[in-house]
Amino acid sequence: MPVLFKQELQNKEAKEGKEVKLTCELTKPDTPVKWMKGNTVLHASEKYEFKQQGTVAELIIRDVTAIDAGDYTCTAGELKTTAQVKVNDATVVWKKGEAMLQASAKYEMKQKGTLAELVIHNAEPEDAGRYTCDTGDQQTTAQVKIHAVSALIEEGLKSLEALEGGTATLRCRLSREAPVEWRKGHTVLRPSNKYRMRQEGMVAELLIHDLETKDAGDYTCVAGSQKTTAALSVNALPVHFKKELKNEEGTESGTATLQCELSKAVSSVEWRKDGKALMPNGKYRMRREGRFAELVIQDLDLADAGSYTCVCGDQKTTATLRVNGKHSTHLPH
Repeated sequence: MPVLFKQELQNKEAKEGKEVKLTCELTKPDTPVKWMKGNTVLHASEKYEFKQQGTVAELIIRDVTAIDAGDYTCTAGELKTTAQVKVNDATVVWKKGEAMLQASAKYEMKQKGTLAELVIHNAEPEDAGRYTCDTGDQQTTAQVKIHAVSALIEEGLKSLEALEGGTATLRCRLSREAPVEWRKGHTVLRPSNKYRMRQEGMVAELLIHDLETKDAGDYTCVAGSQKTTAALSVNALPVHFKKELKNEEGTESGTATLQCELSKAVSSVEWRKDGKALMPNGKYRMRREGRFAELVIQDLDLADAGSYTCVCGDQKTTATLRVNGKHSTHLPH
């Protein structure tokens, strides 16, 4: 009686790394069979195991990879049965701690054949922790440690000279993006109307606005254990009178006020009458507030009339004061 296949091979699908079993059944027990992949005869090895028990013949393919996909045939004499084996990539899930990771600018997942890879870009201290590769029924875990690398100062601060009232920009370049701290002398600077800190990529900048002579000094940029220092010089603008003295007129026994405005606040001005320096007393009251200077002449008499000058450095402004006598009352003859 001729041998027939009672049960033919069935198509199989498996994940990479798994095992595939192809089974067929003949009508006659212990019938010799031959196994083939495509046109290649297979031999027993670590990859292939042949089993035959009674009427059942079995091929076991171990640790399957993409190259194991294809058509497999079992032949018995002139008879044959063929089935297709499909191998799917083993889909892995990556986790940090218990959190599942998604592909992003930070995390790149690669898979080639049986090799799965997680790439962590721009590693930072907070990326340290336990990472797990999970295939669903199996998982493997590893600990990642991040060693912080200090940023190096590639280009230090340069000393700078600037004009009063202007803005000075101090700049340094780092070997990588890193937080920096700015100091003037030993004082840590904070963002304000005076100071603005700017950082773009590896370049750190300190902008100092509305410069005054007191802003001159040593400025330091600190990045980790590294620092760079430069001196800022502020050149004072020459003072000039923004509003000059105006001629004034007063009445005997009254009060006269002379006022002028300078381009900036100064520590002192000098008042003169007809070229002679005046001192504060019961007659003269001198006031200075910010950029404004004022001379008040009290209890006017005719002798107070004359030329008054306000002097600041090599600048001066002059005005004339007229004092009118009190009107006499004439009785009719």
